[in-house]
Amino acid sequence: MRRLVKALFFLILFEAATAGSALAIPETPGPMLNGPAHNEAIEQLKLGEFRKVVELEKGVLERDPADLTARFMLAIAYLGLNEEKKAVEQAILANYAEPGFGVEIYGAMGRYYITKRRFHKALVYFKEALKIKEDPGVLKHVASIYLGQGLLQNAKEYLEKLVPTDPDYLNLSRIYLAETDFEKAVEYANEAIKTDPDATGAYLVLGTAHLLTGKLDQAEANFRILGSTNPDFFLTSYFMGVIDMMQKDYKGALNNFRTLITSSPRLKEGYLNASVVLHLEGKLDAAADMARKALKEDPLDPVARMVLGSVYLSQKEYDKAHEELAMASDAFPEFQPYPADEILKGCGDCSARFSLALIYNRAGLFRQTAELIPEGSADPLLKIMRARALQKLGDTDGAETEYQRALQERPEMVSAYIGLGEILEARDDGSNAVELYKLASQKAPDSVRVRGRLAEFYGKTGEVDKAVAEYMTVIAVSPGTVSAYRKIASLMADAMGDLDGALEFARTGSALAPEDVETKDTLGWIYYRMGMYREALDTYQAVEKTGRANPVVYYRMGLVYLKLDMPENAMAAFEMALDQNDEFTEAPEAKWRLKILSGLS
Repeated sequence: MRRLVKALFFLILFEAATAGSALAIPETPGPMLNGPAHNEAIEQLKLGEFRKVVELEKGVLERDPADLTARFMLAIAYLGLNEEKKAVEQAILANYAEPGFGVEIYGAMGRYYITKRRFHKALVYFKEALKIKEDPGVLKHVASIYLGQGLLQNAKEYLEKLVPTDPDYLNLSRIYLAETDFEKAVEYANEAIKTDPDATGAYLVLGTAHLLTGKLDQAEANFRILGSTNPDFFLTSYFMGVIDMMQKDYKGALNNFRTLITSSPRLKEGYLNASVVLHLEGKLDAAADMARKALKEDPLDPVARMVLGSVYLSQKEYDKAHEELAMASDAFPEFQPYPADEILKGCGDCSARFSLALIYNRAGLFRQTAELIPEGSADPLLKIMRARALQKLGDTDGAETEYQRALQERPEMVSAYIGLGEILEARDDGSNAVELYKLASQKAPDSVRVRGRLAEFYGKTGEVDKAVAEYMTVIAVSPGTVSAYRKIASLMADAMGDLDGALEFARTGSALAPEDVETKDTLGWIYYRMGMYREALDTYQAVEKTGRANPVVYYRMGLVYLKLDMPENAMAAFEMALDQNDEFTEAPEAKWRLKILSGLS
């Protein structure tokens, strides 16, 4: 069930997490001592005249050393001058004099860094404030940053601290929805509505939670409210169409999907779902047309290929069906060798039901897939679809039974061997799992998916030579499979110590797909390990220019800068990594290096 939630999560569920919405100039705390004396400094602060602010506030402190507002103003001015150490000194001095005021200064420093989108720095100072006092405003800021970074567990920890005093029920409901804790998601969404009946996000949470748990009436009611309170939210028609489709109201479903197409003509889901509805209604020409439109938006989408191929099967256009299904053989390797007229012939509506199951599984509606395809279904491919849904639902025994039934009926069902292998691997029965993967590779020797699965297994078990051999087979079968070059390069570098060989494969993969971030990262890291620091920097900077550099890329770029004796650049790179994700794998090392370089503890 996680797939639907995750697909929508960062698009729609955190529109309220506005970490960058703080004021550019933090507000001074409470009534000010020597208030009139600070007025000019405040005006200068607004103008960005930080040196002038320092001059004025130092004068205030000379006249009145106990004026902590002056220390507050000095801290912000020093931040504006990029003199962080001096800002910290003011916070420390204020905290010695009055701990409560230390909270104000650290909190203001955190808010200042938010306005600069330097989220790691903001977290550092917010957490300093929280060491002194659990201030609700600071807790909210920390939770907001973690939400923006996608660190849901971290965000939840801080939001739950606010429940007794200043609860944020809406964001808590969103987090629980993402974690598929539907009971908690519904509970907090209802609390959010009690507080604000116009909280449209809460209706989205309720509708999604009820849809994923099969409570269609409640899901529909909440999506209708969402549609009336937020008519511009384009996905309401998608959800309503899915509900209509599940209730076999095909006319209503088609109307909703056409509404989605009108509002979002570049969104392939509207065309795909409309195609399936038309297929279920027996309107095959119109169904094929809709599927072709989906493929026009995304020619690489295997689900769109299979939906179109299924329509061709119903039309008995077997050559066209085989062409489309063969292009989706990475998802179902059995499509490649099978004659099209042998596929999905176990029942009259098998091809339409197969397409509907694809759509359900794509949306994470695995419970509905299992209900759509009853136990003991007549077609082996539908058995595979049911088994995959049961596997996602955690019913591995049921999935195992369905895979075995599919193989009893048709021993060539490669997907069943893979599914059974995955189940055994999850049970730590690697020796039997690998035998099933081998059987799958024998029956589909040209399948990139099967060879890749076997190679991954060998890589995890330390059988590096075998893993490399499988990836080499992938390259022989499909020379454009960039991931195979990248994985060979990683294995050669990390497990075999062959940096020269690794470099050759990484360069080839990068040349095939110059925009592929993972391959560029692998290439840059190999350059780094070979001491080719300029080449490494050029590689990482090329990734940065794409706007798709991830925390690991920035972290490794920082290491390269250190080797090139460019500490300021290194600090910026480490901080960029942590701004994206404060808890990524190398985050502790990045934080340690930042402290060393900055001289700040």
